[in-house]
Amino acid sequence: HKLNETIYSLSGIDDLVASISNVGLLNRLVVNSKYEVISGNRRLEAIRKLNWEEVEVEMVDSPPDAELELIVHHNKQRVKTCKELINEYTILLPTYQIGQGKRSDLTSVQTNKGLNARDQVAENIGVSSSQIGKLLFIQKYEPHYIDLIDQGVLTVNQAYKTTSRMKNQNDAVNEENNEPIKQDKFFIF
Repeated sequence: HKLNETIYSLSGIDDLVASISNVGLLNRLVVNSKYEVISGNRRLEAIRKLNWEEVEVEMVDSPPDAELELIVHHNKQRVKTCKELINEYTILLPTYQIGQGKRSDLTSVQTNKGLNARDQVAENIGVSSSQIGKLLFIQKYEPHYIDLIDQGVLTVNQAYKTTSRMKNQNDAVNEENNEPIKQDKFFIF
């Protein structure tokens, strides 16, 4: 499925090839009516490397607007990188945002009253809202830290604290106030 490559990366294929070669395909690929893979893209890539010509699949009949949620739900068990979590969040957020002039009674996503869109998406992808907030903050101000987190060089908390400290310092240095503060005995510029 075209959204799958936008959200996830195909890592660890060689190990999967070895596993499928030894014990076979344990879980079927999940495909939609257009034969796009909803779940099992890594398995499909491994099968291609093994030069298999046929494989059993599970067909799901879902409306196109529900496929995005299916992709995310089928990948819940997967250990995801921070970049993949941000991608999932970015892709799912518009389905949970109501926004001005948008009728919430017509959406396919049932919103949980009392939770904002970020909280609902975070709950849906299985991480805390604060974790998503930290990752989005890091992505906005120091995006190269996301790769360092995924490589195990930094933790999310370390990257967040460093990014926050650097942003606060930059904001303090870049603040401009051209009008002097005047008192009886001194001026502050």
